[in-house]
Amino acid sequence: MANTIGYFHTTLDAIFNGVGDVVTFDTVIDASYGALSLSGLANGKSLGNLYNGTAKYTGSAPTITNLKNEQGAAVYSYPEDGTFSFEVVVMGLNTENVVKFLKGATVTSSDSSISWQGAGAVHTGFGDAVASQFMPVSWLNREKTMAVTFPKALVVATPIDQEKGIGLKLTFTAQLIPKTATMNTFIISSGVTVNYTA
Repeated sequence: MANTIGYFHTTLDAIFNGVGDVVTFDTVIDASYGALSLSGLANGKSLGNLYNGTAKYTGSAPTITNLKNEQGAAVYSYPEDGTFSFEVVVMGLNTENVVKFLKGATVTSSDSSISWQGAGAVHTGFGDAVASQFMPVSWLNREKTMAVTFPKALVVATPIDQEKGIGLKLTFTAQLIPKTATMNTFIISSGVTVNYTA
């Protein structure tokens, strides 16, 4: 019998608010997930500058379906899981981002240079393949003290109209990973201290 009421948590340090960074990692082959841990995620790369206000959680909530009798009373109810996903719009349309996320490739000219663009112009084309792939991703909160990680995310990329220009929209959707002691589909980390390459 409960005579007193306690708290699950009494401080505010577990509030996940804002965006400090979004980091992607090298793709992991499916066969490796059974032995993988967060420390095994390799070559983390920051997405850099994001358009203000574009990072948003877009996952869908679980739903409940009710089986009702003739009188309309719920006799049996069952849940269906939702999805875990978020999206961002990256400012940079640099060659690296186009190649990485839009599956771009170098476009060459039969001439030594395209005169109206100048000799130093670099050309990268895309559009012949769906810009989707799997990779781990982490979203850090504003203070970079917490992280939400999808160890296996489907990322879909597309150019999008943004602030009177063109941004790179990335949508990350978590894919199911069998639970182990060191891995799960959606991982929340607290007490984070991010290490960046100097």
